Amino acid sequence: MNKQTEHELSITDGGLHLQSKGPFTILRAYFSHGLVKSEAYYLENQLHGKSSFYGEDGQLLSESWFWFGKKVGRCVQFYPSGALYASLFYREGKKDGLQEYFYEDARIKTREHFVNGTLDGLSSLYWPNGQVKRQSVFQQGRRHGMDQFFNEKGALLDETQYVHGQCIEAT
Repeated sequence: MNKQTEHELSITDGGLHLQSKGPFTILRAYFSHGLVKSEAYYLENQLHGKSSFYGEDGQLLSESWFWFGKKVGRCVQFYPSGALYASLFYREGKKDGLQEYFYEDARIKTREHFVNGTLDGLSSLYWPNGQVKRQSVFQQGRRHGMDQFFNEKGALLDETQYVHGQCIEAT
């Protein structure tokens, strides 16, 4: 079941320095048992404002912000238990800045850096025990620098040197 309502709203986000006023349309979808499944704000037929998805028990699963159809700011995703799964940042619809993913026990799983939708900088993956699993450096979406693999105890297993995406030395 879907329900659409019209509201005059004002959205202000100090962190994003965005402010919008207008006749927003709120579109809500419901589970058959009556709880909200999703809720999204639209302006001029484009996603504009907060967009949220929920589990059948009402638990928030994800929350994102849109500005005239493009994802902006912090997007959060949750496990069904309510634990944080991901904290992602967007600018003009593209990943930008630090992106983090977590194990359900809140330990870090992955950290990546993006610039304008492209991997750029250190990318780190972690074992469930917190040890680094893999570290790679990216420059404009291509590996550039050392790519290292580690075992669960932190011992180096393999490393490969890259320059502009090309492997130049593997050990």
